[in-house]
Amino acid sequence: MKNRLFALLLMCLGTFLWTCNRNGVGKAINDAVSSSSQKKVIILSIDGGGIKGIIPATFLSILEDRLNLPSYKVFNLIGGTSTGGIIALGLTCPVRGGQPYSAEAIAKIYEKRCNDIFVPTGSEGLEPYYYADMDSSGKHYGAEVFAKEILTPAMTLSQAAQNLTDKKVSQVFTTTYLLDSVGGTVSSPNMGTVFGPYLYNWYDAQRSAKDNYYTWEAARSTGAAPTYFPIAHVGGGQNGRSAAAEKWAIDGGVMSNDPAIWAIAEAFRTGIAQSMDDILLISLGCGLDKYSGGLAVTNPQAPPNPGKGQKYGFWGPLTWAAALPNLNGEMVKVPIAEIPLYANQFVPASQLDILAASTGMEYYRVQPPLLKNLTPMSDCNNTHVLASFAHRYFEGSGKAQLDDIVNAIRANL
Repeated sequence: MKNRLFALLLMCLGTFLWTCNRNGVGKAINDAVSSSSQKKVIILSIDGGGIKGIIPATFLSILEDRLNLPSYKVFNLIGGTSTGGIIALGLTCPVRGGQPYSAEAIAKIYEKRCNDIFVPTGSEGLEPYYYADMDSSGKHYGAEVFAKEILTPAMTLSQAAQNLTDKKVSQVFTTTYLLDSVGGTVSSPNMGTVFGPYLYNWYDAQRSAKDNYYTWEAARSTGAAPTYFPIAHVGGGQNGRSAAAEKWAIDGGVMSNDPAIWAIAEAFRTGIAQSMDDILLISLGCGLDKYSGGLAVTNPQAPPNPGKGQKYGFWGPLTWAAALPNLNGEMVKVPIAEIPLYANQFVPASQLDILAASTGMEYYRVQPPLLKNLTPMSDCNNTHVLASFAHRYFEGSGKAQLDDIVNAIRANL
């Protein structure tokens, strides 16, 4: 009798579940249980911006303090462009007694050692800053020398991945744009090998010797900003370079100053994420002067000829290369170069807003507003002011967003 009652109960339960699923109720229950138990993949993406890297570094130092964890134990994937790429490497390369830099230590490096990075050449017609040189006393300095010092001259990307213990992060990348592979003409150029976008990253470095660059080479390339530093020459196994494939490369900011889309693509390529619903993305900007995203097309400097001239948008090479007023009337140097730098931040942020609204991805874009006098990328006189601004912002108007990010991360640790 008991067996018959038990069988009847099972039949009733089965009928109930079948009915629920048919009506969508059971699926909703199953989905709710699944979503509540599954943690999201936590991704960190950091923009380029020169010394303004103090701002994302300060954000991360506060975040590490709030979570009582270093970044490499918080994020599954960390990537960056230019100054953001250097921060990404600093947070994940075990170069100080087997440990990476804390975000606070990185912020202090920006504050105290800016002049060791931006060393003027003092020469007309050349890039304004050295990559490596020696003064009369025999002291070596410049961006490449500095990168070797803080990231060591001989640690490869694969070694960084393998030697960093007790970590959560499994993929780290920096962006760059390749110009050449041999330093001369190429008979059959291939995109991604000879020219075009390229990522220095842990995943490929552990699988292929040709992609296993020194960490300082990844830093040097991603920060080789045109008109600031010489083109980066990496790999090839000569003159202290790694045995990886020889390349000539420039700053990743020319194509992806906001590398967040790359970060998502890498999460899928490496198997860290399986769907957009798996992702919690934290994208850090370096501060933005909202007025410099556009130009005053009609302005007092326009020639008077009706139908012609600057006032009517007839801008040739000389006009686009000259200083023009932005939307606040302040002069923008070489707008044809500056506008694309803003554009390749706005585009991925706009795309990700749409993706976050239409998928289960959780997305936070941190982009503090900056006054025009704080936007230069190489003015070392601004470092202390930028640091003070960052702390005030994240303790003031940016605190609510910071609190939301802290809570979102805690829910997925």
